[in-house]
Amino acid sequence: MTLKDLRQRKGIMQSDMASRLEVSSRTYARYEEQPELMTISQAQIVCDILRIDLDFLVPMNVRLTNILVS
Repeated sequence: MTLKDLRQRKGIMQSDMASRLEVSSRTYARYEEQPELMTISQAQIVCDILRIDLDFLVPMNVRLTNILVS
């Protein structure tokens, strides 16, 4: 199941997700294709909205890389 599938099952529009993340709809559309482009805080917001675990969206190696880079 993809991020797009989860969003659509909740009946949420891409523009609504983009607004919550304070990004353009185009940027959010890219996030659906490449979730690793999101910051950890953006990923957490998406997870909260869709009621999914962060582990589903962001693999451990990506989280560790972001922590080490920050």
